[in-house]
Amino acid sequence: MIRLKLPIPPSVNHIYRRGRNGQVYKSASAREFQDAVTLAVYELWEREEIRVVQIPLRLQVRWVLTSRRRWDIDNGCKLLLDSLAACFHFDDNDVVDLRLTKVYEKGGVPRCEVALSNMKEKLAEMAKGEQD
Repeated sequence: MIRLKLPIPPSVNHIYRRGRNGQVYKSASAREFQDAVTLAVYELWEREEIRVVQIPLRLQVRWVLTSRRRWDIDNGCKLLLDSLAACFHFDDNDVVDLRLTKVYEKGGVPRCEVALSNMKEKLAEMAKGEQD
């Protein structure tokens, strides 16, 4: 299992911007988040804590927020999935189990805690259970 602690990504409404000529581009906050994911993954590779990500994947995401302001639980998923997929070279279609939780922590640091694991064995167990 791969575990990462990341900043909270910008909401889906703040990922893309439109230029004066009508061209769509990623916002600075979206690029900063992608850079943070890349750096966190690189650090794991440096410590040799990860080498290969096998598909299909289970992705567990825990949003740790410090205020109870309105924030949809699925709001940061798009950029998070795209960033992880770019770093680990998988397609977000390879995620077969996605679990999201949102917790509030007073006085803490807002963050996104990610656990990425292989679902191959779990799916085999489920298929075997259906056959019995």
